[in-house]
Amino acid sequence: LSNNAVDDNVLTLAGPAQPVISVDPAINPASTIRRVVLAGSDGFVLDGGGTLNLFKENTDPTNTITGGIVLSNSTLQVQGINVDTLNLANTLALGTVSSFTFYGGTLNLRPTANTPVEYGNVNGDLIVPDGQTGMLVLPPRFSGFVGDNSAAIGNGLGGSLTGGGTLDIVTMYVRAAIVGDWSAFTGQINVTREGGPSGEDKQIRFGNPA
Repeated sequence: LSNNAVDDNVLTLAGPAQPVISVDPAINPASTIRRVVLAGSDGFVLDGGGTLNLFKENTDPTNTITGGIVLSNSTLQVQGINVDTLNLANTLALGTVSSFTFYGGTLNLRPTANTPVEYGNVNGDLIVPDGQTGMLVLPPRFSGFVGDNSAAIGNGLGGSLTGGGTLDIVTMYVRAAIVGDWSAFTGQINVTREGGPSGEDKQIRFGNPA
């Protein structure tokens, strides 16, 4: 689904119940919303077992969708294009979302794997209910060098983490700073490292003292 180069094109998700986007991998393993402004006040449920790509270039208008996104055994993937050392896809695609709830789903915040690039920020809260699992794929960095040793919301992954399930985190570089308060989480966190420059440490940096 593309905006056909018309920035005023808006896709508004609404209904008496929370809207549902279903991606069936038996029909198409991935679907893409490209450059369209995604709007609505109640988020959406992503199910079906496939992947939904939210594609944003740096000059695209930001999505305005608010509320929470429920990831039910499906993957939400942010995609974008690097311009020099900047890729704003995360901020433009998901900057207004208030929360992400995992029911076996995946949130992939790695638009590309280039390490010198800054990938914006996401501040929605993360919720992994008791007995559930989720996967969070971190970008090489969020705010770049400005996010190093910072506890300020806006310099990394700013949402809280709550619930008692299992969250698998995949990291590939050193500046995917977590600045939200994760102290209320009572479940299990598993960290896996992959990719990135050879010889480099793969890190998760917690900027919040909690």
